[in-house]
Amino acid sequence: MQHELVLSGVGGQGILEASQLLGHTAVVEGKRALYFSMFQGAQRGGVCECLVAIADGRVDASPVIAQPLSGSLTMHPNAFLRFQPLIKTGGLLVYNTSIKMGSSDTKITTGEGLALKVDTVIELNPDREDIAYLGIPATDLAMEELGNQLPATLVATGAFIEMSGVVSLEAAKSSLTKALPSHRQHFIPTNEAAMDLGAQWVRDHQAEVLNADALTLLGAGVPA
Repeated sequence: MQHELVLSGVGGQGILEASQLLGHTAVVEGKRALYFSMFQGAQRGGVCECLVAIADGRVDASPVIAQPLSGSLTMHPNAFLRFQPLIKTGGLLVYNTSIKMGSSDTKITTGEGLALKVDTVIELNPDREDIAYLGIPATDLAMEELGNQLPATLVATGAFIEMSGVVSLEAAKSSLTKALPSHRQHFIPTNEAAMDLGAQWVRDHQAEVLNADALTLLGAGVPA
């Protein structure tokens, strides 16, 4: 069995770290993993996409992101729009609801004939019935519970692990020492707390999983 997963957002959200963590965890659990990243020139704010292929045997996937996926974790609305169509029937899409995508293209005309731009929020539309969706306010949770928005992607990663069962949460926490460079090892307790927070959020919000019965590709599903 092999699963292709994409984690995506923008630079500065920790997408690479979370993706590498999934790959390291898979190897620790005796699986094989392939990791491939693509990011734009801007260190922060540019598009960041990472493919992680996890298999029980030989990894057959090539490092190409635009392919059918078993699941995706999207930390930015643009990532949701890009990868929602690529998920296979039975797959999972976890997305961050804390960040809204705005548009300033809408214009209204006042009584004086002045054209004013109005910022509008573009709502995400989880409209497929053949995949499961979990929207989690990862950035808000990180700020409220951990006092910092930086661990938001690991909050969402904990939720993704809890929902998908692609690796175990405990193995992921123990693999942080492999995924983090030495100068970031002191963040391990916070990162462990972030993943625990995301996993617990899933357990406490089972009713908010959309199309839970559609999740057939990945192992865990909505926890009992």
